[in-house]
Amino acid sequence: MPFAADSCVFAGCDLSVTDVIGVRNSLFVNCKLRGTRFGRYIRNVVFDGCQLAECSFRMMALETVTFEACQLVGSDFYESSLTQIVFPGSSIEGVGFDRCALTDVDLTGASDLRIGDPRTLAGAAICETQAPLVARRLAELSGIDVRDC
Repeated sequence: MPFAADSCVFAGCDLSVTDVIGVRNSLFVNCKLRGTRFGRYIRNVVFDGCQLAECSFRMMALETVTFEACQLVGSDFYESSLTQIVFPGSSIEGVGFDRCALTDVDLTGASDLRIGDPRTLAGAAICETQAPLVARRLAELSGIDVRDC
């Protein structure tokens, strides 16, 4: 059954494959949320040490959200609005940001910055050590044969 959360603390919960209508002013610590479908909004929320692989954050608004040391592998933010989002110590391999509006999104602390199309990162910040990964993928998408020499 879908639910919404306001001013809640979730610790060590298994909420995998659930439908979450919206979350605000809340904290998730060491929770399992694999395959969870988030809808509408996430505002003023911290996810700390959570398993968020293959989650759907599609067509929603995320504002002032921290993903601290989380696993977001394969999650999808398609057509969402992301504002003031940080990913310190989080794995974002394969995360989709297609058709998103990114404002003040900080990917500098994220690991595994291997996403499908780096052109979708307009409005995000990365660090210089992440730039070669992005450059390689951009070259591949442009039809350039990138070889290890």
